Amino acid sequence: MDNEHIVVNTELLRNYGTRIANVNSRINSLDTALRGLYWQVGLLDLWDVIVANLLTRESPTLNQTRTLLNNSAQRFEVAESNVRRMMGG
Repeated sequence: MDNEHIVVNTELLRNYGTRIANVNSRINSLDTALRGLYWQVGLLDLWDVIVANLLTRESPTLNQTRTLLNNSAQRFEVAESNVRRMMGG
């Protein structure tokens, strides 16, 4: 093929990273709200609240994914800048 090239939408990668961070923030807010329930429930319900709290903690996987997306976007931008510089542009 003539004129082959790679197109990477780094803005979209960063947008996905931001969206993942927002989801993680909402999960963290839910976790905080659940901790507030500890004082409002009796001992019989406490186990359910503790389990729910464990399930809704901030996700390290989501944080790693966000970091990967942002790092990938940055690396692609640097690569693009280097190619442009090598081509005299």
